[in-house]
Amino acid sequence: LLRMGAESRGMMLAQILSLDRLPLALWTSPLELRDELAQRLAG
Repeated sequence: LLRMGAESRGMMLAQILSLDRLPLALWTSPLELRDELAQRLAG
């Protein structure tokens, strides 16, 4: 998998949320991204 900076991950998270494909994204994304997304959703 490609290594991404914080900005790229943030953009990806925004796309995931805007596409409303959260379950699929959580299942297919790397653990690191999954954890970050979970933290953002938890606020």
